[in-house]
Amino acid sequence: MKHILLSFDSARPECLSEIDPACHIWLFIPAGQEYMPMTWCEVLCRFGKRVHFVFLPPGSAADPGLVWAYHLGRIAAQDPDAAICLLSDDNRQDIVLQRMRAQQHCLDVVRFD
Repeated sequence: MKHILLSFDSARPECLSEIDPACHIWLFIPAGQEYMPMTWCEVLCRFGKRVHFVFLPPGSAADPGLVWAYHLGRIAAQDPDAAICLLSDDNRQDIVLQRMRAQQHCLDVVRFD
């Protein structure tokens, strides 16, 4: 299966408009985010039950990079043949991604400015 992990903070809903609706979408939502614009809702509806909302825990003790790494590992463990694409402006997952690339678990990493 294909999995796309993206940050609510840095990604735009338009980036998913051309994505195959059979992909799994993992949307990482920051602590304190109280609403989701309709543009996100409309785009995510195409993916149905393949949308996974990951709510980042509040507080400075919760490093978002660790949460991303946990879910990357979880996907790879549940689906060893997973094709993973990461859309992020954060490079804290790079060590995990390098290892996943070496094991051919990660297809691509796209960074946002």
